[in-house]
Amino acid sequence: MDKNLNKEESLILLNKICFNKPFNKKNLLIDSSKYQFSIGSNESKLFSYNDILKKIYLSLVSESKSKEYIYTLELEEKKLEYDKLIDNLFKGYIIKNTDCIASFGSYADGSWKKGSSDLDILVIGSEDNLISFEKFEKFVNQIRRINIKILSIDPIQHHGVFIGFVNIPWPESIIPYESFKDLRFHKLGISKISLTKINKHQTSLENFNYLKSHLHFDLQKKYNFLNQYKIKVIYSSILMLIIYKNELQYGLYKTKKNHLNHIREFGSQIEKEVILRCTNYRNSLNYFSFIIFFSHIFKNKPVLYQILLIFESFFKVQSYLNFNKSMRDRELFLKFITNYEVN
Repeated sequence: MDKNLNKEESLILLNKICFNKPFNKKNLLIDSSKYQFSIGSNESKLFSYNDILKKIYLSLVSESKSKEYIYTLELEEKKLEYDKLIDNLFKGYIIKNTDCIASFGSYADGSWKKGSSDLDILVIGSEDNLISFEKFEKFVNQIRRINIKILSIDPIQHHGVFIGFVNIPWPESIIPYESFKDLRFHKLGISKISLTKINKHQTSLENFNYLKSHLHFDLQKKYNFLNQYKIKVIYSSILMLIIYKNELQYGLYKTKKNHLNHIREFGSQIEKEVILRCTNYRNSLNYFSFIIFFSHIFKNKPVLYQILLIFESFFKVQSYLNFNKSMRDRELFLKFITNYEVN
């Protein structure tokens, strides 16, 4: 690893390495020595999970301060809400070592759909977790176990619990300020959250160009066998592409739900049609019902849930048939993305 990480980069990297994609065989192994990752400019070189975790820890406990503008969100008036699902996920050690547990997005506003919607949860760890590397590692490994349990609730979740720590500013590039304003709190032992402000216009432009390039590449591969998780990512990426253009065009920065409602009202006809297709797809993930049935049985046994990996080949075939039955979606999306530009 040839460069030092700042605190913001460390939190971003920590959130990446704590979650493995659905149907990833690494989920069977909690032993951190089994994992390797590449970072930054060293994408061709792999580093052990433990080495990266130590690097992250040293960055988080360093005296260095963020060079970015920092602003705060006051939390004093927020009330706590009991939630059975959250309560089942966060028990024992992890609940004692967090100062904040909150949900946001569709789960917080009640529109969450089991099996197709992502479960968005924010955890702010207490300062005690940074007293030593051993405490930090124990806390992170508990979060990784929770992330596996989340896959038994939402089989095609594409991110894990969002992790931060008290007195370390939260990178707005992970969760934007607009989402923080709609947090639903389940535990709250702090009065404010600090965030590092980003250049939103530049970030939206970079994300728009990145998504457009990758979506164009993926949609041109007509005969690729994709599992349901990867197809969900494609549809979600298309929605985000439209949102980023909306941000760039109007200078508006809102939650994802509010953005889509704005585009449904004021967007072009093709944007409305694409959003409708993507929404219909997300609402049609019904053949995961047997997975949800098993996940209910295995809800407290995440490793047993992962035995369902043996069905991965079925997912690929089923997803392939599902996606190609709606080839008109693919053709529409490809044409849409090819001609979609920022004015």
